[in-house]
Amino acid sequence: MVTLDWKVFADFLIAIALGAIIGLEREVEQQRGKTGDFAGLRTFVFITMLGALVGYLSTTFFSSYTFIYIAFFGFTLLAIASYAMFAYVQKKAGATTEVTAILAFIIGMMVMVGFRDFAVVVTVFIAVLLALRPELHAIAKRIEKAEIFAGLEFAVISLVILPFLPNYKYSPLDVPIIAKLVEAVPSIPVDVLSKLNVFNPYKIWLMVVFISGISFVGYILSKLIGAEKGIGMTGLLGGITSSTAVTTAFTAESKRVPALVYPFVLAVVVACSIMFFRVLFEVLVVNPALFKSVVIPILMMGITGFIAAFVIYRKQTKEHKKTVELDSPFALIPAIKFALFFVVVLVISKLGQILFGTTGIFAASFISGLADVDAITLSVANLAAAGDMTTKSAVIAIVIAVSTNTAVKGVLAYFLGAKKFGRVVATVFSIVLAVGIITAILV
Repeated sequence: MVTLDWKVFADFLIAIALGAIIGLEREVEQQRGKTGDFAGLRTFVFITMLGALVGYLSTTFFSSYTFIYIAFFGFTLLAIASYAMFAYVQKKAGATTEVTAILAFIIGMMVMVGFRDFAVVVTVFIAVLLALRPELHAIAKRIEKAEIFAGLEFAVISLVILPFLPNYKYSPLDVPIIAKLVEAVPSIPVDVLSKLNVFNPYKIWLMVVFISGISFVGYILSKLIGAEKGIGMTGLLGGITSSTAVTTAFTAESKRVPALVYPFVLAVVVACSIMFFRVLFEVLVVNPALFKSVVIPILMMGITGFIAAFVIYRKQTKEHKKTVELDSPFALIPAIKFALFFVVVLVISKLGQILFGTTGIFAASFISGLADVDAITLSVANLAAAGDMTTKSAVIAIVIAVSTNTAVKGVLAYFLGAKKFGRVVATVFSIVLAVGIITAILV
């Protein structure tokens, strides 16, 4: 007597359900177009059932995947024959349904041979792509040649160059010329140079990719939901990871597209305001006791930033009436300039830490804040948790770091961006700094 394996039965039901998901979308599309096609709802259910049966039989009664290969080859020939017939009779060129049918057959097999979860993911992805056909076609019609080249350029710097760069910290002594110079001149401090290991090619180029990516994402969002909303959304998302990168990217954009000054300002202010909440989250995770003392000054700075962002948003909606589009989706030169600036600041920060040590934590906070707030925030929180510094000193160190970082971004915007952009950003950040410093003193 043959017993029913409930796991196998459940997998068959899942295969049928996945086929129904794809088939339902195809059936709806056919009903809208009022055209016949290779497969609809029922046929796709049968296709995934067939794939499931092939997968089950091959794993149960055969020791190799030969049966799967033969069945797949036969079904592919059937799909090709169907495409050829419909292309000849209905004079159609699209092969979406036939290709989807082949994928559905594979999905059915995947469920039965141990890749059920992956099959579900693939099915959902296919269904989404099929359902978004009108939107994808509309986007494709709006894509220009320059945008394609921009996408390829971004792919080169992120997928071709970045993976091959060494993810290792180098010091000046790793450069042969400098090493020989040090040997020739004994007065050069070798110990300082050896500790100056901040040159990581991978991380430096990663900053180039990140800043270029922010500009690229901002451009894509501007095409999808409008320039103003797209830029603001980019600032919101970018602020979670690097508000400095957002500031650098949109500072350069403000000069290229002066008509979008207020959207750029809004994105920068929002990104920098999120930074304060990111710092609070890091302190809360590492040292909850310190969080109680640092929350008020940092929170006030963040709230002030968001109030300013709201005022800018209202001003933007009142003044900006015409539609403006970004003229270029990719800006590599500003990203490279920032990466060089990033390296200089890293060198200065490291030198400060080497010279001052833990006793000069305030100086180190100031220097580190020139480029990044996360590293110094986590370091100070850990020191305070270990009892190596007082809570009051830790609060002052964190406020110094975020204040320095905010001031640097204001200076970048003022001197490197459009005049109006720099003036507004510098004014907002000055107010934020004043609120933070006054609150820290009073608390």
